[in-house]
Amino acid sequence: MLSSFYKNTKNQQPAKREQLYLLPLMDDKPFMDMAVKLAQLKAGRKDLSFIRLFYFKTSVDFLYVTNWVSRQFAGYRADGPTKQNWLLQQYGFKRDQLVFSNILFYFKNYRRKKLKSKFDLINLNINGVKVGDLIYDHYLRFKSKPTVDIDDPALYDLIDYTTTLCNKLEGFLKKNTFECIIVPYGAYVQWGTIVRVGVKMNVPVYTYGNSNYILQKATLNHPFHRADQYLFHDLFKKIQNDKRLPLYLERAKNVLEERLIGIIDSSLAYMRTSAYGKEQTAVFDPPADKPFAIIFSHCFFDSPHIYGDMLFPDFYEWIGFILSEAKKVPGVNFYLKLHPNGLEGNAEIIEELISMHPSPNIFILPASTNNRAILEKKPSAIFSVYGTVCHEFAYCGIPVVTAGDNPHSQYKFLYQPASIEEFSWFVKNVGNYGLPEEYHKEDIVEFFFMNYMFFSEKYHNAEMVTLKDFTTGEISFDMNLKDDELVYNANV
Repeated sequence: MLSSFYKNTKNQQPAKREQLYLLPLMDDKPFMDMAVKLAQLKAGRKDLSFIRLFYFKTSVDFLYVTNWVSRQFAGYRADGPTKQNWLLQQYGFKRDQLVFSNILFYFKNYRRKKLKSKFDLINLNINGVKVGDLIYDHYLRFKSKPTVDIDDPALYDLIDYTTTLCNKLEGFLKKNTFECIIVPYGAYVQWGTIVRVGVKMNVPVYTYGNSNYILQKATLNHPFHRADQYLFHDLFKKIQNDKRLPLYLERAKNVLEERLIGIIDSSLAYMRTSAYGKEQTAVFDPPADKPFAIIFSHCFFDSPHIYGDMLFPDFYEWIGFILSEAKKVPGVNFYLKLHPNGLEGNAEIIEELISMHPSPNIFILPASTNNRAILEKKPSAIFSVYGTVCHEFAYCGIPVVTAGDNPHSQYKFLYQPASIEEFSWFVKNVGNYGLPEEYHKEDIVEFFFMNYMFFSEKYHNAEMVTLKDFTTGEISFDMNLKDDELVYNANV
């Protein structure tokens, strides 16, 4: 069934001067609806004729199937009743609006030399475009692996596929002109490649898959779909003369404090329950006479490089390093808390890591351990790569140690080691350091406002209402917003 939205728009006449927008064809109706609405809003159009589409199948296993079929049926094009054609019909698009697809294209074997390390993969670039981090995260997610195996033939197939995709996209964008590209995310191979190749080819690329802005323009320095954390200070300075700013900051403070008593705000809609809510009932009772630290685990399969670079290749290596160092300081207890939203398989990986680093001062905390109960016991430090616990625990006066680029990178209310050696010092000296010298609680409130409420220089979501509902595809902001109000980094 076509939605009423598509019924009302698909037959309208195109404008005389065609400015084409390139969007993904997705088997996800809410995200598809939202992409089309945002394109129409940005273009000032109500029809579908200015939209062109690309389609990417995403799974790693698909790579083998498509290559085998391509070899058996060379020259065959998927013009029959395929999934992509079914999707076109469902959304009211014509067949010729699909202009790029990875269905049944053959990827070349480039016979690359074997990688020497995981960082060799992370830093891999193709035609001047860094894609290694995309390949790394794609491998983890679609193979459900906690870390990369540089001896896995599937990894080299994925590299070859990504190389072919980059080459084909670059050739495609040279031959075709688009006003812009709009995609939900900048992560993984299927999204990140077109974002980065598009930016390289000087095509404006916008992401919308984050709830903390309406649209963000991708750049060479920040091709990710998370709001660019390195713009927070500059953007905050631009609104210093806004008379409403004190009210915004007071609202940010209130929402943050509400979060700490278990209220889920719109920015945490992906959480099934609050980590501070009364549903979390596991008992936490560490010895009172011993310093202790909490390691807040991340989902092993979920984009370790979504904010940029890390000190470690991935979350598995990060936790493994902490545990190996923790064994050297028996006078400190380390509690490794399971991620409350981790995908299936995370608990088993945590148990594997603990078994690899057995020590009487290392313990597992269940995901149901209430963060308020942890705060009440006053940990000597917590460790997280980029979790929300960083600003939440810092606000409560707990030392926080990160491990790479993260949303708080411009702020000094937490520790951000610049090397593994420095990171090691923080692990082995838990209990011997307090808050950073330049810790200021008001900086955490500023961060909270910039990360969750600042949507653009001229538009703020201080009430934190759900402006983009990713479960329904609905958007609920003013449809008369101008470009510099729609785009998070429009005037930077």
